[in-house]
Amino acid sequence: MPNWCRNHIEIHATPQIVEEIQTEIKEHDRFLEYCAPIGEWDYELACETWGTKWDILTDDSMRLDIEELEDDLHIINIETSTAWGPPLKALAKLKQKEGVHSVKCHYIEDGMCFCGVWDDDEHQRLEYNPNDKSTFEKNKYLTEYWNLNGHALEYDGELL
Repeated sequence: MPNWCRNHIEIHATPQIVEEIQTEIKEHDRFLEYCAPIGEWDYELACETWGTKWDILTDDSMRLDIEELEDDLHIINIETSTAWGPPLKALAKLKQKEGVHSVKCHYIEDGMCFCGVWDDDEHQRLEYNPNDKSTFEKNKYLTEYWNLNGHALEYDGELL
């Protein structure tokens, strides 16, 4: 069983692309295969192509929201988990598709104490120690986004 990485993915794209993504997730239980197709699943190829070994979790913990901005631009927000780390390689491939305007991913892997944000190829990553508050000073944006200060104040249910 892997450590799960939580991902908040925001995609700005044409209505057609947003509909295709929604269909892939809801009807076929996959997203990364849409972003960067590998065909028949292969461990090495999945890791190399997607940046993670399995496609996204499409269970009850997943959230999918669509916002219609204009006739030619919609936003799809996906909150899901992937094995070990974020699917940044697959998202980079998605960004190259015609009709995709931008892709952003916030992610956190609590078990290995790292988090980050990837925004159209710009990447910030923070490795933190929940017992050392000084590690949160390295990136205030990510610390606030994931509420890491609150995370660090509690250890085994007791305030530090």
